[in-house]
Amino acid sequence: MLAFNTDLDQNKIEECLLTEYFLKIVRLVVIILALSYFFGIFFLVVCEAVLDFQFEVQIQDFRDGNLNLDDYPELFLTYFGFSSLNSYEMLIISTYFACTSLSTVGFGDFTPRGNVERFLGAFILLFGVAIFSIVLGNLIDILGAFKEFHKDIGDGEALSQFFGTIKYFNNEQSLDLKLQNQFEEFFNYRWANDKLAALSQDEDVNNFDQLPAEV
Repeated sequence: MLAFNTDLDQNKIEECLLTEYFLKIVRLVVIILALSYFFGIFFLVVCEAVLDFQFEVQIQDFRDGNLNLDDYPELFLTYFGFSSLNSYEMLIISTYFACTSLSTVGFGDFTPRGNVERFLGAFILLFGVAIFSIVLGNLIDILGAFKEFHKDIGDGEALSQFFGTIKYFNNEQSLDLKLQNQFEEFFNYRWANDKLAALSQDEDVNNFDQLPAEV
């Protein structure tokens, strides 16, 4: 009965830790999408501001057919045909462009065309390197903790040294073989099933301490 309760408690601990890892990954994904959305909108606003202040035209003028795209220099909005897109499609493309730029992937299907757009694109790339370094660092920590949680925990060499120490102080007489096997079976079971060993970091211990005593 005690072994059953121990296994049940360990399964609850495992579920809590896996849920924590999953929520951390979801948080990182939400952060990436939020940053991509913000920089995508910001880049789109700057591109429209360039049209408005530098050329005194708006994207709606191209949609209404009042202006010809060929009469204006190559800019991001005019070159990639944003005048034929609705607001929803513009939002998706700008977010996609910001995400590929922040991740420094840069497929090349959407690229800055004007000087102001290139300057802003370079800033986004520099900012993206810093942001994604932090995000990937956190992701690696999560994967490392997950791997640490599922690895086989053991210290067989220390157990062998323990038996050797007992033999040394016992006039070179080894423990009974049956007793040694019982020791090994106990510790092998503990190393294989003791999920509390996953609480190796202060953050994990604090999260565990916040769990209710009873459910």
